Amino acid sequence: MTTENEATVRRTFPGVDDIADQNMRTVVLRAWGRAISECEFDRLEDIPFSVTATGVSLVDHILWVLEASLNMASLAEERMGVKVNRDLLMAAVLLHDLGKAYEYRRAGEGYEKTEIGKGFMHGFWGAHVSILEGAPLELSHLISTHCFVSPVQPQLLEGVIMHYADLAHADIIMFQNNQPLFLAQKH
Repeated sequence: MTTENEATVRRTFPGVDDIADQNMRTVVLRAWGRAISECEFDRLEDIPFSVTATGVSLVDHILWVLEASLNMASLAEERMGVKVNRDLLMAAVLLHDLGKAYEYRRAGEGYEKTEIGKGFMHGFWGAHVSILEGAPLELSHLISTHCFVSPVQPQLLEGVIMHYADLAHADIIMFQNNQPLFLAQKH
């Protein structure tokens, strides 16, 4: 990974430096660094969150989900007495939609799916890229299972927290756009 790509990831996702676990922090930096060099967008801020839920960039979505997940983790710890692995949670949230960098490309005034986007769920592709960059099994599991269309449900508390924070933001966006909520779709 280039120093420029690492600086871009740190500037775009300042929470990466809050990950105390050096390996997980490195995986986040390297996976996004790889995405920067391989995706069809000049800037991470140009990647759409969705082609249907418009008006929100992928970066804005990830930052929203990160803040919501950390708030939910604090509530769960304080009020329910559970222990949340915050490094794992932060790394998973920062990488959960990494696959979307490969899923879309510009098409005229909008976007279309790439061949990767047509052939793979974004959670799977994000886990794949993260594994290439040294992600531990638990981290790649959370990336691949975060979406409600995943055939496997999260097996870790951090995955449950991330799943609901992600779904909440997606449905708020859908609600604002007068589109059907993901919540209403069959799981």
